[in-house]
Amino acid sequence: MPTFNRGLAMLLLLAACAWHGSSRAAEVEGVRFDDRLRLDAAHQELMLNGAGVRTKFIFKVYAIGLYLTEKVRQGREALQLPGAKRVAIAILMNEITADQFMSAIREKLTAGVGTPEGEAIRHGVEHVNEIIDAVKLLKRGHTVSLDFIPGVGTRVMINGEMKGHAIPGQAFFNALLDGWIGDKPVSEALKRSLLGLDI
Repeated sequence: MPTFNRGLAMLLLLAACAWHGSSRAAEVEGVRFDDRLRLDAAHQELMLNGAGVRTKFIFKVYAIGLYLTEKVRQGREALQLPGAKRVAIAILMNEITADQFMSAIREKLTAGVGTPEGEAIRHGVEHVNEIIDAVKLLKRGHTVSLDFIPGVGTRVMINGEMKGHAIPGQAFFNALLDGWIGDKPVSEALKRSLLGLDI
């Protein structure tokens, strides 16, 4: 085969491999996050924006993936992006309490006390606390999905089953996202992972 043709064939092969690699699912600490999923409640297909692990001190708390209608690389873009969203979480610790789970937005909740947005966030936190308290503890291998559905609010699913009622509005979901990918995230490394900046 002429050198030119061999070179062209190699370029095509590499391009195909690169395309295939970009569509594969991500794996974080043994947890698989599909590249795409369909959120039937919103009648939308979402794509994995990024995935990482939440650590506290030396402990790996949970693996987390962020799904959006399109990929973004800035936290503000993710917050402002219209459409459905999902935060998919898999517990890595042996067990985790409601307070530990909600620690990412504690500062956001405190800062908003007395405002309508703050009250909406407080209501959301209380509702999630009630849900987790009802199942006693989240344990290693349990999954939590936090879905934002336009016109509905935030749904909480544990191990694939919806729990409680949808939390109305978008303030609570945005507070969650802000805790992970906002200007003052709980972890800069996790923020980079969720925004796909380490790829």
